[in-house]
Amino acid sequence: MKPLVPVPPQELKPGQKYLIEYVGPSPHSHPKCKGIFISNDLPTYNYQCIISKFNNIEDNMLPTIKPDFLYKLQNCFYKYYEANALQIAYTRHVLRHITGDPDFDL
Repeated sequence: MKPLVPVPPQELKPGQKYLIEYVGPSPHSHPKCKGIFISNDLPTYNYQCIISKFNNIEDNMLPTIKPDFLYKLQNCFYKYYEANALQIAYTRHVLRHITGDPDFDL
């Protein structure tokens, strides 16, 4: 199994889906979800943080999240990871077919 690849907020690409993990100091009822990145609001001053905007948030624990709502997440409380599980699964399937090895793993 491949480890998750963290992505800094400055390198997020608009329109891409990312895994979002809450790593802030207070308890959070739904610390992991996925969403589509829209844009960043960069800080004006040194003491401010980057605000990353997401929509189409998906969370298995909370199906009532509004897909068109714009979520603004602070980079000091959230980490972002590439959501490429389907691409990895497809690549693994193709390589298993090519090699003929049912136990082939990336």
